[in-house]
Formats: sequence, C-alpha cells, structure tokens
Amino acid sequence: MVYIMKQGKRSILFEWAGSYLIILLIPLITIFLNYYFNMETLQSEIYEAHEVVLDNMGDEINKIMNQQVNVYNYLYTDPFFASWVSHREKDAEFYYDASRLLRQVGNYVKYTSDLSCLMYMVDENYIVHNEYANNARHIHIALETGYEDFPEYEEWIRILSGEYNNEFLFLKYVDGQTDRKCLVYADSLELSGNKLVNIFVSVPMERIAKITESLDSKAYLAMMQNDVVEVIGDDEVLITPQMQEMISQGESNFETEEYMCIVKQAMHTGVYYCILVVQNDFWNKSLYIRNLFVISIVITVLVALGAVSFLLRKNFRPVSRLLETVSGEKKRGNEFYQLELAYRRLNNENKSMRQIIQGQKEALLGSYLLSVMQRRRKCLSDNEITFFDLEKEKILLLGGFRVTSGEHLLRFAVDNVFSELMGEEKFCRMEDGNYLLYLFFVSPEKEEYVIEKCRKQAEYMCELFREKWEVMLEFGTVVSREGMEQLDIMYYSLMQKFQGQGKRQSIVSDTNDDIVGIVADVLEYIDEHYSDSSLNISSIADSVNRNPKYISRVFKENMGEGILDYLNRIRIDRAKEIIATRRYSTEEAGAMAGYASNQTFRRAFIKIEGITPGKYMDSLSGNRK
Repeated sequence: MVYIMKQGKRSILFEWAGSYLIILLIPLITIFLNYYFNMETLQSEIYEAHEVVLDNMGDEINKIMNQQVNVYNYLYTDPFFASWVSHREKDAEFYYDASRLLRQVGNYVKYTSDLSCLMYMVDENYIVHNEYANNARHIHIALETGYEDFPEYEEWIRILSGEYNNEFLFLKYVDGQTDRKCLVYADSLELSGNKLVNIFVSVPMERIAKITESLDSKAYLAMMQNDVVEVIGDDEVLITPQMQEMISQGESNFETEEYMCIVKQAMHTGVYYCILVVQNDFWNKSLYIRNLFVISIVITVLVALGAVSFLLRKNFRPVSRLLETVSGEKKRGNEFYQLELAYRRLNNENKSMRQIIQGQKEALLGSYLLSVMQRRRKCLSDNEITFFDLEKEKILLLGGFRVTSGEHLLRFAVDNVFSELMGEEKFCRMEDGNYLLYLFFVSPEKEEYVIEKCRKQAEYMCELFREKWEVMLEFGTVVSREGMEQLDIMYYSLMQKFQGQGKRQSIVSDTNDDIVGIVADVLEYIDEHYSDSSLNISSIADSVNRNPKYISRVFKENMGEGILDYLNRIRIDRAKEIIATRRYSTEEAGAMAGYASNQTFRRAFIKIEGITPGKYMDSLSGNRK
C-alpha cells in the first residue's frame, strides 16, 4: 500500500510532464518533417538543376564527337586515301600520294580547333598526320626529343598498331605531336591485300574541360567509355568501382558517401557523362540546422518540466488540505489521487442508490401489474406508463413457470436462470404463489423471434431441472396485441392453460394436421399464381387466412426453405422452359414467369442457376450444335 501511495504521489508530475511533452511533440514532429521534406526538395532541385547543366554540356561534347566522326567519314571516302593505301610498296608514287593526302587531311581539320588526325599504315610502318608524313621511327625520334616522358618506340607502336572498332577512347601520344590526354575516335581498317590502317581523330581533353567552366567549385564532370572513367579538369577526384558499375548500368541519378551523381548516356554507344556533386558541405550545413532545432526542443522540455513541478506545488497544495478537512481522512497520495478517491466514493454511492431505486421500481411495477391482472386495481394510467418507461404500442407476451415445490431457493434459481437466458429482452417479473410470471414488452418486428426464444429457453430449463435435480417445471405463454387493457384476460388465460396441461409443458399451436393443410394450400396457391408479379407473402397469407409471419415459419419448418425461395425456384424453372422454346427473349421469359423487372429476373436467375439468362440461352444453342 505504501508503494502504491508513493507511486501515486509521483505520478501527477509524470502525467503533467507527459502532457506537456505531447504538446511539444507536435512542433517537434513538424520540425523534423519540415527538415525531411526540405532536404528532399533541395536534393530534387539539385538533381534537376544539374540535369539541365549536364544536358547542355552533353550537347557540346556530342558536337565535338560528331566532328571527329565526320572527319573520319570524310577521310574514309577521300580518293587520295584510297590511292595511298592501294600501294604495295614504298615507291615514288607512294610518297607522292602521301603528300597529297597530307594536304587533304589538313583541309579537313583546318576549321576545327584543336582537332588532329593521324593515320598509321601498320605493314609499311608509315604515318600521315594533318601536319606531317614520315616513317614512324623518324617521327618517334622527333617527338621523343621534344617530350621527356614520351614512351619508348615499342610502346608507342603498340598503341598505334592496336585493333580498334569505331570507338571513343581516352589515349595519349596518338595526336601525333603532344603527350596530353585526348578523347580519340579510333578505327582499324583492313583493306585489300590484308593491309591494316589505323585512323585516330583526336581532340585534347583541355578543350572539353572548357565546357565545364559553368560548374561550381564543388561539382565535376566525368566521362566513361569501356569501363574507363575520366574526370575532366581534376585528376584528384577518385571514381570507385561501385560508381563505375552504377554509371555503366545507365542509372540516371544515384548517391555515394561523397557525391551526388547525375548520369546521361551520350548519343554514341558506350559513352556516358556524369556530374559529381560533392555533398559533404551541403548536408553538413543542413545537419547544423537540424541539431539547432533539437537543442532548442531539449531546452524547452527541461524548462517545461521545471514549470510543471513549480505549478503543482503552488496550486494543488491548498486543494490537498481542503480535501483532507472535508473527508476527515488522513492525506493519502497526491491531490489528484485524493480527488479520485472522493469521486469514486460518490460514484459508488450513486450507483448503489440507482440500483436500489431501480429494484424498488421493478418490484413496484411487478406488484402493480399483478394486482391489475388479478383485477384488484385498474389498468395503468398514461402517467404511470410514462413513469415506468413502458410503451403502449408494444405487443405483450406473458409467460410463466409453475413451481410445484415450495422451496424459496428453487424459485430463486428458476428466476435467475431464466432471467439470464432472456436478459437482453425487456420484461417485468412477478411472483404469484407457485407461479413465476414474466411480462415481455415486444416490438412488432421482434414478436416471432421473442416468442420462439422464450419457448426454446423454457424447454431447455424444464429439461435441465428435470435431469439435474428431478424437479418438474410447467411453462406456458399467451400473447396480446391489444396492449395493457388485456392484462387481466392474459393472466386468466395463462392460468387456464396451467390448469389444463397438468404436468406437461405446452405452448398453444396448430395441430400437425392443420399445419400440413396450411402448407398444401400455400403450395397450391403459389403454383396457380406464380406468374402474378405482385404475389407476396401477405397475399399468400390472406389466401389461407393466416398471419404472414406464422405461415412463413410453418412453411420453412416443413419444406426446408422459405416461401420466397420456393416461389423464385418455381418461376426460374418456368422461365427456363420458356427460353428453351427459342420463341421468346430472356426479358419476355422473365416477365411471363412473374418478374416485374428484367434486373430482378436476372439477379434471381444467377442466384439459382449460377449463370445469366443470356448465357443459359447460349448454352442451349451450343448443345443443339
């Protein structure tokens, strides 16, 4: 108990603090959501902006690559080139054609800045450049003296004599005069006589780097071809194998730990452009903003907890002393706990008082109704009916047990068991000597249900008490639709039933012969009038002079199906016969079978046959074929 009091003493602080935290949770969630969506928006804007930049730069690079391809195409179709490669040996005419081809190539690249073209005849070890033509060894000697890190002759020849297939490469030393890295369009031509000529159309990477001047200082342009990635303008930026794989797979946008990557495929197969945006600075600044918000929320929470503690001590201490004075009890727990105890005490007293009043009210009603039934008093007035929450329009069902044993405990057991079984129905209980009477107030739509339930539960109780305790109970019921005016008649009718039934249970009903006759009349009437679309349970009941609900129950108990189900089955069978004649449409067949609308006929046909009338007609046609 002491532990509970301590918990109660502390809980008020936690509850108030929790309420403040819940209130603070709303702006906290808003801040984080705002941060998340802002980051998503900013990231999307970054991607979209760089996609536009990448499109523009890609178009410029595509123009350069197209120039390289055009130079190659001009050269391949040039008659001087064809004449030069047709020589079988280095004679005077060979050198003459080489000089003519030299001038022609110079004309091709004259109006394209920084573009160069080099042709290497592998078998003759001869080079034609747009500025010179000579034996490859002589040219290597000239270039080697001009550049310190120029490769050895064998390495250089290996590059020039490789096999290429209309592809773009990142190569050095193939523009014929420098050691700078170039974007090279290379192709190997195998001509008549198995002669091999390699053509290299080169443009320095410095020219492409000029296109990237529009990028900011934290973004880089990379090109990839045949799994080789070249970062333009900055050799210190490292491309990881994972990034190479993502770029080669054609991913449009992706992120790594260091970069935001925007990828675009060039118009030439196998070439990709990629903008690498360094994201550390951007995301770090956004994290600073988020952390600032978090720190401010933490400070706010601490201040709120302090304010809660101060307000509790200041405002609720007088309440505690007042409750202690009023209740006369020693203080237990915190102020809210004391208020809760006071409320519970008053609520329990209120519930007890209500139960006592309700029990007295029910006992008074039962005593009054019994006196009315025995004609010792007049029927209830309108004011009395209102006071007891009764309704005049309700159908009255009077049921009762005759308990032959005089033991009070037995009557108490019977009353409790039956009240539990019928608990959801509104009723008033009365005790008249050896009789336990129950007056049920039933709405018209539940009349049949309550009567049946009352009968079944009574049969169950009679059987239970007979088998378990060898006690014989008798049960009977009467129904009145005339309201309170028939209470005395209902009472004496029930008493006459008890006097007439002796030791057996009974609820008055038609004999078996009467039921068989009623069912036969219903079947005959349906067979004769099924085509009448206005036929319903009420008209069928009128034909046999019975209540609609009564004949519905009797028919279902004896035939195993409801009246409307049987009527629909008869109508559908007749409609199938009409459809089989092939002289009427499905709509006409439904109308002739008694359906007022085609929609109702179609729904009933599908429910019984499992297919539509149209499909049934089609199946008949298929069987005939």
